[in-house]
Order: sequence, then structure tokens, then C-alpha cells
Amino acid sequence: MTKQSEIFLTKQYREAGVTFVNADGTTIKTLIAAGADDSNVIGLSITSTDGTARDLLLYKQIGGTDYLIGHVDIPANAGFNGVANQVDGLNITNLPANCIDSAGNLFMSLPAGTTLRAAMKTSVTASQTITVNIVLEDY
Repeated sequence: MTKQSEIFLTKQYREAGVTFVNADGTTIKTLIAAGADDSNVIGLSITSTDGTARDLLLYKQIGGTDYLIGHVDIPANAGFNGVANQVDGLNITNLPANCIDSAGNLFMSLPAGTTLRAAMKTSVTASQTITVNIVLEDY
């Protein structure tokens, strides 16, 4: 039986934010790239000023090819008007393949060379925005 002889400690945390507007249409946009020694997405929050519910498609880009890994439902005005909360993009309902750490927290593994990307299933309403905030842990 193989035994792990190394302890992998966090080198740094990184944050990024990407906003989708009407002009983006359904174009896939880069959210964040993995670090050189692998990374975990430990936070993926989504807010919306759009009065219409939307779907965010998530992709992992590996070797230049985008692979659809799931979608996240975004209620109208999520995290904006006090009626609907911001959305946890790592939720197990929309992305059941996500991992759970020893403390019960959800995370998404991003091996080195992998990029997390996203697109709207349908265009955001004119003059409205959907914002994705990412927190990444590099090893």
C-alpha cells in the first residue's frame, strides 16, 4: 500500500472577480487558473443585479479544451436586493462531483495546467451584471 510521505501546505490564497454583462452574450470567460503545484477553489460566490433568473455554465479547461462540468442556478437579484441571497457556486446540488474536506467544506480541485472558466447560458439583461467571485488556495 502506497503511503504519502509529504505534507502539502497552502502557499497562498488568491482571489479573482469576473463580471458578465449583456455584451458578453454566451462567450466563455476565464475565472482563474490553477497554480503551478495544484490548487483548490474554496470559494465561488455569485451575485446578480439581473431581475431574471439565469444559469451560469462552469467549465474546466484542460489542454486548451473546455469541458462542461455543470451549471449553477442564479435567482433574480441574487445577493443584491435583500430577497435572494448570493449563490454558493460550489453547492453540491449543482456540482455533485465537488470534494468535501475533513471539516465538511466543499471545494473544487484544479490540477496544475487547469483553468476554471464560465459562461452564461443566456445573455444577461442589458445594463445588468452577474459577478462571480473566486477564492483559490495554491499548494
